[in-house]
Amino acid sequence: MSDFYFPNKREILQFTNTEKLENAVCKIIRTHPNLTVAIKLGSKGCRVVNNGKFFNEPAIHCPEIISTVGAGDAFNAGFLMKYGIEKSSLEEAAKFANKIASKRICSPNRDLFKT
Repeated sequence: MSDFYFPNKREILQFTNTEKLENAVCKIIRTHPNLTVAIKLGSKGCRVVNNGKFFNEPAIHCPEIISTVGAGDAFNAGFLMKYGIEKSSLEEAAKFANKIASKRICSPNRDLFKT
C-alpha cells in the first residue's frame, strides 16, 4: 500500500470505476480511508482527500500555457516536498503543488523550486 495517490480526474474515475468525481471521492474515502489523494484537475486546481474529508484548492492562473509536459510530476514533487518532508499542512502542500505546476506550465525552463 502507498500513503499517497496523485491521479488526474480521468485516472481517479477509471480507478474507482465511477463516472462522477464526487462518486470517486466518496468511494476513495470508503475503500482507502488512510490514503492521501490529491486529484489534479488542471485549470481547476486540485481536490485533496484525507482521513474521510476533502477540500478543493484552486489553480494558480497561468496567462500563457507554454507546455503542460511535466506539470503533473512537478505537482507531485511539490506536494510531497511540502507535506511529506517539510510537514506542512495539506492545504499548504496543495497550494505549493499548484504553484509549482503552474510555473512548469507557464515557463518550463525555470527553476521550479525558487519562490
